Amino acid sequence: MSNETGSDRYDPTTPEELLALARHLAADPKLDAIFRRVGLHKPFNRTPDEYHLVIASRKAFAPQLESRLCSADNHFLAEALARRLHGGLISSDADALAFLSDRIRHVQAESAGSRLLESEIKDIMRNLLDSSFFREFEDYRRRKAEVIKADIDPYENIRAFVDEQVWIYGLGGRGSSQVQRMVLSFLNRLWFDKVPDLSPVTVERMLEAPQGLLLLGDHEQPRKG
Repeated sequence: MSNETGSDRYDPTTPEELLALARHLAADPKLDAIFRRVGLHKPFNRTPDEYHLVIASRKAFAPQLESRLCSADNHFLAEALARRLHGGLISSDADALAFLSDRIRHVQAESAGSRLLESEIKDIMRNLLDSSFFREFEDYRRRKAEVIKADIDPYENIRAFVDEQVWIYGLGGRGSSQVQRMVLSFLNRLWFDKVPDLSPVTVERMLEAPQGLLLLGDHEQPRKG
């Protein structure tokens, strides 16, 4: 394959390389307690006794991946797979490689992203309900008239939440802008009182009829799975 894709340079990282890294991380005894704590859905603590250990293990095993074009996104992806391997949720190489192939990133352009799976959206929306960003959003929603009059943007702090979800679930290959648009589409429905809440039941109902409830283009509609 050419090292150029349009105007973007190409990252040659393969799913097999990321699978080897994920296996190493999941089996590293120094990381066992960390993976037990975070499970699938909690962020790593960015501290010397937690995520710094993950980084050190990663660098020691696969230093060749550190300087590649999309290394940050693909590292997150390997870590997301390691969570699943550690928890026994993915056991076969075929399933692991399918997981990686669907999410891996080779170019930096956002247009390279793929559509989110419904299961990914449900994970993100569940985390949203527990986030400080959503608590702030709900406070703004309760004071809607005041917020509108003061020209306050109720979505101003969404980026930190989105970046954390991309990190936890290895969604860099989807494109963070796409993840943000998806979250905004749900929040907009709540802000304008089109739905009563963003509970799992409501999210499920919205996903069953996305054309009617989510303000998304055809290329952004979620995929089954």
